[in-house]
Amino acid sequence: MKCSTRNAPKLIYFTPLPDVDSQWAEVDAAHDHADRLPRRIFVSLADLFCYVFAIATFVGDVVSDLTVAYYHWTNDRIWPASLVLTFVALPSLLLNAMAFAWWFDDSRL
Repeated sequence: MKCSTRNAPKLIYFTPLPDVDSQWAEVDAAHDHADRLPRRIFVSLADLFCYVFAIATFVGDVVSDLTVAYYHWTNDRIWPASLVLTFVALPSLLLNAMAFAWWFDDSRL
């Protein structure tokens, strides 16, 4: 039994947000699909700014953590350096392992 089907990718338009009423005017309550992606995905400049800001702050966080670990290591504080490295590496490894498991599970559909 197949739980879902693969659909063609949706198009992304880098334009201002459309008029919401006109986009959904043809859809009535009987055909409402709450979990469905819209036919066209609009990305505003504010969305792009938030994406870039999130990536930049993540990279800055990892770099600062590695800098702190290096500072502890060079001052012969091996235990704090290893804890910082563990708290940086372990969540990343767990997240990547779960993402791989989800990807592998999706590839079997």
